[in-house]
Amino acid sequence: MTNQITEADLRAALPDVESEQRLDGVFTGATIYRDKWGIPHITADNEPDLFFG
Repeated sequence: MTNQITEADLRAALPDVESEQRLDGVFTGATIYRDKWGIPHITADNEPDLFFG
């Protein structure tokens, strides 16, 4: 028996890059976004929020 990877499997494995998340633990704000090459960037109002992100 062979296991086939379907298109649905591949789509399910992709990270969510469109929704907004609000998390406990961030004090004043952090933003994580991906550039046109898919590389994530993190900006934050302070160092603890930066490392949390």
